[in-house]
Amino acid sequence: MFQLHYNYAEEVLPDQTRLVLQTEAADGDLLALQSVPLIAPVEIPCSDPSVGPQCERAQALRERREAEGLRAEVMPNLLLRLCGRGAAEFQEQEGPTVTSWCDVPIRYAGAIVEVGGHIHTMGSSFSLTLNPGASDERVLFDIPQWDFNWQGRYQYETPVRVAEGDTARISCTWNKGIGEEQKYTV
Repeated sequence: MFQLHYNYAEEVLPDQTRLVLQTEAADGDLLALQSVPLIAPVEIPCSDPSVGPQCERAQALRERREAEGLRAEVMPNLLLRLCGRGAAEFQEQEGPTVTSWCDVPIRYAGAIVEVGGHIHTMGSSFSLTLNPGASDERVLFDIPQWDFNWQGRYQYETPVRVAEGDTARISCTWNKGIGEEQKYTV
């Protein structure tokens, strides 16, 4: 998979992107890499829900369906279910931020060779922890002060070994909207 994102917040620069591929014979001894996306629910309620209907979760889901189709409306509830969360627990979080997390079981032994975060402009922190709460807990990736421009992939110098049955926890914190521009985000 190859993906390229541009950020034109400051200025448009000339594109100097290039792609170099190295191939291996079909009977070579390379192991295939597998990409495992870890996703946490995105539930960002307004800091002041009394602002108006744009701060209602049901309205946010309707808008997603109108803009992107049924799948976009259903996905937030599916993520909540997969992660054992409920929308109410995000609405009950007080303060200027809201944190979401999801524990994902590792289904087979292997090695993590790279990680990355993707939480857009409202993000304030992002982390990935292996076996949270266990004696062998290990923080694999931590950006305590998120910056939109850091949405890259980061490769480990030494791959991190994981065993079947380990748990990976993705944790994301977002800034809630303030003032008139507030909007419930799913």
